Amino acid sequence: MYEKIAQIPYCENQLNNKFFNKCFKQIPLGILTIFGEIINTWFSPRILAIILTFVILIMPFIIFGIKEQSIQPIKSIERFYQMKFIVLNFLHRIGYGLVLNVILYTIFRQSRPCLCDFDGLGEKPFGSHYGMPSGDALTGGIIAMFLIQEFPLKPFITRFLAILLMIFICMERVFMGYHSLGQVIIGVFFGIILHFYSIKIPQYILIIENLIQIITGFILLKIDKSLIFEENDTNNLFGWFFFGVSFIVFESLNLLQFYKKIFNFSYAKNNYIQMLQIISKKFHNQINKEMEDQTQINQNEFSQRNQRIENEDIKNLDHHLIDLKKRNNSFEEILQDHSIQDFEDVPLTLREDSQVILTQKINILEISDYFTTIIFFLVQMLILGFSFAWVQYGW
Repeated sequence: MYEKIAQIPYCENQLNNKFFNKCFKQIPLGILTIFGEIINTWFSPRILAIILTFVILIMPFIIFGIKEQSIQPIKSIERFYQMKFIVLNFLHRIGYGLVLNVILYTIFRQSRPCLCDFDGLGEKPFGSHYGMPSGDALTGGIIAMFLIQEFPLKPFITRFLAILLMIFICMERVFMGYHSLGQVIIGVFFGIILHFYSIKIPQYILIIENLIQIITGFILLKIDKSLIFEENDTNNLFGWFFFGVSFIVFESLNLLQFYKKIFNFSYAKNNYIQMLQIISKKFHNQINKEMEDQTQINQNEFSQRNQRIENEDIKNLDHHLIDLKKRNNSFEEILQDHSIQDFEDVPLTLREDSQVILTQKINILEISDYFTTIIFFLVQMLILGFSFAWVQYGW
């Protein structure tokens, strides 16, 4: 009897044998590739989009839940909207790796690099049909530029870690066999370009751009007959596409709410960097004015109260004179002591009243903003459910 020889898994080039197009898949995986896979698990566009959405949902509890916000409410509300604006814009850039990248697949139409046989049943393409450019590498380029821009406190360390992270992401995609070296290089190039593009254009373009991506992607995916998959096929690009669409819809709705409720739509003509400066200036000036107005009101009430006290003192002047004579004290000294007693706590009282009222306004703002965000999140969940159903049943 002949013993059955075990099939040794292998992969070969699907594109060609050129250095930038060949298959570099490792069998078995090396240590650095495994480490890169662990890193990419947390920095893939899909996982990052989920994490950023979660951050937006819990942000009110993080910012307004800090006890110190009652001491510095101006900083709390300013920090909240700055952070929300930064996260929403970052989510928009991550959306490029989910939605725009699928569109780029249908434009470049370049297959992934590897044909593999793992079970002796014949060679099959490894990964989805298209691979140019790499969406994960595109996202890696965006993450690297974001870290360098937003965390400049330690420039050398930040740049080193950002570039190292980008390299590990690209290395994992190449040695796992999902992309060729050329595909990850083009992906990183697109990511860097898209980062600087998104921070330089007017903010209203982001909304228009999202709408164009959704319409264009849907049309291109329907036209490309090679993207029709069987049921339960995880490489169904329609599922990937609508998964990404759910996040850019959530981001777009929140940006529209941001400009409608906090500013007005005329501010959307500014770019990302200009808006960060405007947010800081606007909230600081606006809330300072509210505190000044409230302090003025408190001062008026305090003056009226002391005026009433003075009137009562005048009416009872005879009683005061009798008391003065009995105690052998001067009239001027008693008035001076009385004045100090009335006014020594004025600054603290005015400050506390203003802080309490302003904190109440912040709490109202927090609640209304949060409920609206929850509604947007439910819309996103409907689209996500649609995307998973498409993968499951191939609608």
